[in-house]
Amino acid sequence: MEPAEGRAWSVDFLWVAPAYRRRGLGRRILGEACRYLGTGPDAVAWLPPFTAVGRRFIPSVSGPVFRVSR
Repeated sequence: MEPAEGRAWSVDFLWVAPAYRRRGLGRRILGEACRYLGTGPDAVAWLPPFTAVGRRFIPSVSGPVFRVSR
């Protein structure tokens, strides 16, 4: 699946319950979504606002410079 030219798939919500964090579940969820869409985590856009946890997670999977959805 390819988004329209000049556009990107976006992650609107990705949440893991606090009791299950730090186990790689967020990475696995994102990885499965990216595999299904045929893209990588560095190519998706992220919809703000971001929680403090999200502000740490996003660069760890997408790199220090990442797309933000409007």
